[in-house]
Amino acid sequence: GPERRAHFVEHVEGSTKPVTTSEAWTYDDYGNALTHSDWGVVDGDDLRAGHDERITTTTYAQDVAAWLLGRPCRVLVTDAAGTRLAETRTYYDGAPFVGLPLGMLDHRGLATRTASWVEDERFVDTARVEYDGEGLPKTTLDARGYRREVDYDPETHRFPVAERIFVGGGKPLTFEAGYDAATGTMAWSTDPAGRKTTFHHSPLLELTSIVKPGDSDAKPTTTFEYVYGAPLSKVVSRSRVRSGGDEMLEKHHYYDGLGRDVGLIEQAEDGKTLTSGLKVFGPNGRVVRELEPAFTASFALGAPRAGLAFTAHRYDALGRATRSVLPDGS
Repeated sequence: GPERRAHFVEHVEGSTKPVTTSEAWTYDDYGNALTHSDWGVVDGDDLRAGHDERITTTTYAQDVAAWLLGRPCRVLVTDAAGTRLAETRTYYDGAPFVGLPLGMLDHRGLATRTASWVEDERFVDTARVEYDGEGLPKTTLDARGYRREVDYDPETHRFPVAERIFVGGGKPLTFEAGYDAATGTMAWSTDPAGRKTTFHHSPLLELTSIVKPGDSDAKPTTTFEYVYGAPLSKVVSRSRVRSGGDEMLEKHHYYDGLGRDVGLIEQAEDGKTLTSGLKVFGPNGRVVRELEPAFTASFALGAPRAGLAFTAHRYDALGRATRSVLPDGS
């Protein structure tokens, strides 16, 4: 948090003598971190014992009268001796793709240009932006000057309805999309070839079907069914094998009450199913066993059969993984 001034951690791993790491922070009157001194390994008062220090110093552009605070304009990373390791400079507001002089703000406080240090006093612009009247980014340029344009819906300015990516020769790849203004869900999209994909949702805003080019609302590409239960719920997806055809592939994706993925059962050949991704959780909620895939006889998720191979995981008191044992014992 903003009041944290120092942090010391003693690491005890493989020996009785702990290794201590240290960090320290300073702040301005508004709670912005001015310096973050990551001292790495320390020995008592010797902050340079590990020779792995990294000091990050941040300068901010602020307009207190307009209450525009905490806009980083210069972030400098050095070692303990002050040797520059990295630096970024961010310019705000001003002319598109350029911005105001370093450290200055206009009434918006929007980042217009970011430059990264390369060597000596050479910097390269890595991100440049032009905003529309609503303060939304409408044009961006990357470090190589490649251009990306975004159009937003004229009614609410909430949804990107078109995106153009300019590649070699100045020709754009254009993507378009339409949304339900009330729910915010995507209703359709088109790819650069103009092929349209539509999306249908339930009254609970769950995605119920996807219709890709070559399929229809009557025969969608993929459908989704949501089955709620206790202790497990599942999402059943059915995907069309060929556009316009009748053959479907079915999958049942199971989740527990905490939303954790506990297993997948999918349709296989000869009337069988394939169960994969089965997990066993320990009392602290961490995965302690991951079972190998196996053929099964139905879409019902039952207890793993005896003798099924698995990978075992162990953790230390801090929850860090300390050991994984594969099915062959390695």
